[in-house]
Amino acid sequence: MTFAPPAAAGPGTTSTPAASFLARTVSTLRIRGAGLGIGRFDDNCTFTCAPYVSSQGRFSCRVAALQGTSAPVPTGAMVGLMARADLGSESASVALVVDVGQGVALFDRSTARGFSSEEVPPGAPASPGLLQGSAILRATSKALTNVLLRPVWLRLDVADDRWMAYTSLDGKTWRRAAGAAVWVGLCVTSGVSGEFVQATCDNLVGFNPSRTVQIGVV
Repeated sequence: MTFAPPAAAGPGTTSTPAASFLARTVSTLRIRGAGLGIGRFDDNCTFTCAPYVSSQGRFSCRVAALQGTSAPVPTGAMVGLMARADLGSESASVALVVDVGQGVALFDRSTARGFSSEEVPPGAPASPGLLQGSAILRATSKALTNVLLRPVWLRLDVADDRWMAYTSLDGKTWRRAAGAAVWVGLCVTSGVSGEFVQATCDNLVGFNPSRTVQIGVV
């Protein structure tokens, strides 16, 4: 997936040298997030992110937990790794997420206000990284219970503005899920209006989130 770099790193921000994000590792982030989800024409999610200015990079994290804050995790909840051209809800973007309704899914919108294509498991043989929900998600959820059976590693690589997505169950063996100035970070959405979930991600590599914004209206 490719998209053209925007004129600036994002509204209200200043550009940051790529070197400051390339070799930094963050241990653990817990994110309380809400929103209706990653959409076909716009997105509604909590985004913990940092600006990134380069045409080359590798970003990865381990999704360790996703749980409800006061109720069971809704079927439409998502947590994952996202890159956006800006912080508008209709921005060009790519997102590799754990989707509670399906498993690992991939979304990409190549142009602002364009259509976001979606790839979901089981996927074509060329996309083995789109993991089935039965392999990583509990069949039922109770309030405050982690819905993940096991941690899931997510990775986005960019080379000359072309983005590739990968998944792993051990952080060592990666499976391809599909085939510039951007925002890179973690997205969380509950899939239900006004309801929040809490996600735990660790082993962040390649980016260091510096702010949290709400994409779209909760």
